[in-house]
Amino acid sequence: HVTTQASTIVHRGSGIRQAMTLEVAAGGFLAFTPDAAILFAGADFSQWTVVRCRPGAHLVLIDSVTSHDPYRQGGGLHHWRGEIVIHDGGGHAYVDRQHLKAGALVAALGPDGRYRAMASVFLLGPRYDEGVAENLRTILSPYPDIYVGVGRLPDGVILRGLAESGSALAVIHDACFAVGFESVFGCPPAKRPPSRPCGWPRAPARSPGATRRNRGNR
Repeated sequence: HVTTQASTIVHRGSGIRQAMTLEVAAGGFLAFTPDAAILFAGADFSQWTVVRCRPGAHLVLIDSVTSHDPYRQGGGLHHWRGEIVIHDGGGHAYVDRQHLKAGALVAALGPDGRYRAMASVFLLGPRYDEGVAENLRTILSPYPDIYVGVGRLPDGVILRGLAESGSALAVIHDACFAVGFESVFGCPPAKRPPSRPCGWPRAPARSPGATRRNRGNR
């Protein structure tokens, strides 16, 4: 499971690019679920993701973006382009291209302005069948602050989702990873404990009456 510690922040600027190439070995499993890219007003961002899956591999890939307009400039995204190319183990190639220009991101996130983030999810592999698609519909349909559409691909499932907030977007991320994991391994993923910097233990608490030693005292 490959994820990120935080979202990718894209500030105002031109020509910002991100490219990734992933490969899943035969019979392997990869969940690539980075946090959403946060596009500030004036952002000009292009990203490309290429994935090659060998026969019998399973892939959970999530690509999500959200807009952020802290100075209330009208959500003026300058340009965003996203392209995903996936070669699955069954001889299929999936190409997903999205291109939004100034002001289009707000319109793309719903006509009533409710939604602030969108996600594209691919679950590809022999075990991702109609049952997986129906399971995702059942899990996500009760949430009033997200809107999803789930469909079938020749070798998997595709999901498009809109979310009203970052926490609502996290529901989509968590559900897709959990369903993708359990469908392959037969059990839900373990919950991760709260992380600590570098995995180090906490420093011992200093007693109220303790004072620092003078550096000269040994």
